[in-house]
Formats: sequence, structure tokens, C-alpha cells
Amino acid sequence: MNAIGFDAGRWRITSAAISMLVIGVASPAHDAAMTANTSDRALPQWKIARMTADSSNQSNAELEAAVAASRGELQQLKREQVPMEWARAQFNLGEALERLGERETGAARLEEAVAAYRAALSELTRDRVPLDFAAAQQELGVALWRLGEREAGAARLHEALAAFRAALSPTLSDMTQERAPLEWAAAQDGLGNVLRTLSERETGTSRLEEALDAFGAALSEMTRERAPLAWARIEADLGSALRTLGERENGTARLQEAVTAFRAALGELTRERLPDDWAKVQNGLGNALMELGDRTSSSALMALGDRQNDPALVARGDREGGTARLKEAIEAFRAALTEQTRERAPLEWAATQGNLGRALWMLGMRERGNDHLEEAVLAFHTALAEGTRERVPAQWVKTQIGLGIALMTLGRRASSTARLEEAVEAFRAALTEQTRELAASTERTRELAAFTERTRERARLEWAATQNNLGCALQRLGVQENSRARLEEAAAAFNAAGTKGPRRERMIYGCGW
Repeated sequence: MNAIGFDAGRWRITSAAISMLVIGVASPAHDAAMTANTSDRALPQWKIARMTADSSNQSNAELEAAVAASRGELQQLKREQVPMEWARAQFNLGEALERLGERETGAARLEEAVAAYRAALSELTRDRVPLDFAAAQQELGVALWRLGEREAGAARLHEALAAFRAALSPTLSDMTQERAPLEWAAAQDGLGNVLRTLSERETGTSRLEEALDAFGAALSEMTRERAPLAWARIEADLGSALRTLGERENGTARLQEAVTAFRAALGELTRERLPDDWAKVQNGLGNALMELGDRTSSSALMALGDRQNDPALVARGDREGGTARLKEAIEAFRAALTEQTRERAPLEWAATQGNLGRALWMLGMRERGNDHLEEAVLAFHTALAEGTRERVPAQWVKTQIGLGIALMTLGRRASSTARLEEAVEAFRAALTEQTRELAASTERTRELAAFTERTRERARLEWAATQNNLGCALQRLGVQENSRARLEEAAAAFNAAGTKGPRRERMIYGCGW
């Protein structure tokens, strides 16, 4: 099962950001590329680097001032008279809007940024200024990716993918490994992030394999010696892709690699140096440890076979297997929350609270007491305070499902109809959004055919899983209340899911009785 929420608030490494991340001197080819033809470029490299270096520490008020300045400049510039200056102002406007959009919960700023970048690209053509064309395509890709992360569908992510491919295309762009190796590496990292995010909306592993290739390409140029911070951020992106791939494959090798990548990233992204980035990597590490702990515990129990009723053996298996990893995951999530506060980063805070809830539920499932299960319910409720359906519908659905599972587990253990009723409510809430998104994906499939069929298939499977969870909760209620009506509702839910009863392979959702 995918982690609750997402690795929220990911950083960005673009051609514009290279100068503040690189320590030392780049390759001769890179130096030559950056000094060649600067008089003919609409976006001189010094200008892009200065803007991004400043904006990383700019306040919202400063960014608002930059937006106002760019808009004022655009009122003075006539596209017909000075097209390159006009395009530069559009690009600058897009940069400031994008930074603001990354910090806000709504999509309006990011939508405006996309429009500004597309306006800039109407003049920054490949024939006129090939490197600027590539830089603007890359920035457009980042803005579209940010929008795609916040939407349940995949249309924006496909647009982002096209933008990054355009930036990297040898027939469309001059951003090649030979001419601009660090900018090329940054674009490869962006491509990998889009592919990884897109994989979360689809089944299969092909997108993730492509993402690993992209991150590997990026790391071939963005080394720790050349650019330690950029290297660390790509290592963290690689860790996220490895974790997602590990969730879909058997065994634990990919998850172990993910843990290694996240811990490598923490060697440079320290709390003292970059507290926000440190928190994001802690969240990613927690997700990898959580999946590894779940996988290891399940494997340890299966290895015991008929001896699963031996408490001593089970306890030893937990110690040697997944329980320790789950406790490490909980520690990582709580560490992240020391920096990802509700006031500073509400959506990241909500996503990490959801991840913490799932890890606590997993740990609670392995214990006789209910303390960790109660903590899981609290974490899920806390996450919903900011991770609302209006702001982040996909994350909201996953949090509702996690809440329902935790409540159903408590209801089963305590024979509590109240907890089971709450679980039913949570699952039905999730289904309202999943049903809406399934209908929307059907409409998109009619328009785009196979382009979104994988997205629809993923939505269908998740909808069926939630129907199955609902059936489990209703069945337990029916047994405890001796209610024929509840049992009939359960049967209807199982039939909707395409099953005739709880499916053992969905035990991760709490249907293991």
C-alpha cells in the first residue's frame, strides 16, 4: 500500500538554481557554454542564478514585490518592439509566482506561473535562444509538476513530462550533457520526479524504472564533490523512487537501497544547515523504514509457519524483523514534525501526520495493547485538519482510508460498535471522492485513450479496495449487532469490489480476520 500522503514540499533543482548549489569550478565545457553568446540571450545565466539564489531566502512580501515589479515592467514593454525583453519579464514573473505558489495551498499562483512561462516560450524559441528555450521548458515543467502533485488526476503531470522531455531533447534543445552538464543533470532530476509522481497514479513499474535511470543520469554529473547540496537532494529523490518501486516488488532490496539513499542525503542536508530539507528527508526515510518494517515483519511471520502461536518466537521475529524498523520510522516522522509545523508548512505537516498514523497503526497491529492504535487514530484526525478534501483530495482520501482501518482494528479488538461506525463513516467519505475521480478518469480516458488508461486502472483498484474495507467494517458490525441489514450492506460492498467476502491479499487494509 502506498504511504499516506506524499513526500510533501519537495525541493527544486533547476538550471536556475545551479550556481548556489555548486561548490568549486564546473567543467570547461560547462564554463564555455555559460559564457558563449550571452549578449544574444534573453535570460543571461548571471540573471537566472541571481534571481534563484535570492528567491530561496525571500519572504512572501519580497516575492509579491517581485511579481508587482514584473507586471509593471510588462505594462511598459511592447512585445512587438522588444520581444526578448518582454519574454525575460514573463520568465521573471513566472519565477516569482512559482515560488509563491509553492508556499501556498491553492493553485492560482502556479496556474499564473504556467501561463507566464508559456508566454515567455512564445518568444524564447529553440531557433532563437536554444539554452533559454530549455531553461524555460524546465521551469514550466516544475510548475506543472507542482500542480500535478496537488491534483488527483494525471493531466498536469503528463504536461510536465512533455516539458522536461523538450528541455532534454537533442533535436529541440542545446541543454546537452556535453554543453551544460549541470543544467542537464538538473533537468534529468526534474524528469525523474515527474515520472515518480506519475507512477503513483498508475499501476506497473515502467515509470519508476525510467525515473531511476533519470536520477542515475543526474548523479553522474551532479557529484557530491562538485555540488554537495544538489547531490544530496537527488539522492533523496532517488530514495523516494526506490521506496515506491520497493512497495510494488517482492523482497526488500529496493527498500534497503531507499534507506541507504535517504541516509546518504542526510549527510549533507543537516538540520543545522537546511532544516526544511532535513525534515523532508526524514519524512522520506520514515516512509522507507515503514514499508521495510511491514515487509520484514510479514516475512518473519510467514517463515514461522505453524509456530506462529509461539509467543517467544513471534517476539524474537519482531525484534529481528520489522518492529525495530517501524519504531525507527516513527522516530523519523516525529523528527520531521519538529520542523514541519502546522504554522510553517500546513500541508507537509498534514502529510507527515498521516504517515505517522500509518506507522503507529502497523506497530499497534503487532502489539496486544491498543495504545499505538489510539495514537494512530489521533494522528489521522490531526492530518485531516489541514489536509482537506478541497486542498489535497488524493491525500485526503488516503488519510480517510488510514483512519478507517485504524478505527476498524480498534473496533474489532474492543468489540466496539462505535469505533466500527466511525470506520464505516471514514470509508464512505473516501468513496465519495474516489467515485468522483473514477468518473473523471473515465471522461479523460474517452478524450485521451490509452494516455490515461493506466491512471483509470489505478483509480479503479483503489476504489475496489475501499469498498472491500467498507464491507469488512459492515460485516463486523453485523456480527456484533446481530443485524441482517448490516450484513446485507456488507455483501453489497463486497460485490461492488468484485469479491464475495474479505480478501486475504487485502490484509494491509485491515481485513485479516
